[in-house]
Amino acid sequence: MGKVSRSARQTTREVVSWFGPAVRAERERQGMTGGELATAAGTTQAAVSEVEHGVRSVSLAVAVRIVDALGVTLDSLRAHE
Repeated sequence: MGKVSRSARQTTREVVSWFGPAVRAERERQGMTGGELATAAGTTQAAVSEVEHGVRSVSLAVAVRIVDALGVTLDSLRAHE
């Protein structure tokens, strides 16, 4: 496996800084509550809130479930940044 340059990868802190606010913006755009998103993503409302506010980092598995529950791609969420 080759090395990935620093410019081609993001630190966890960098991802947390944009992922949560982007999730919240998209959830609100769709008129979903945090509880509805949590149910659709198979997690708790508290976890969704903590992710949205940048209090909790998110595993790749949970991030995928959240993105799937929103019916968007990770790239489209990134556009909210």
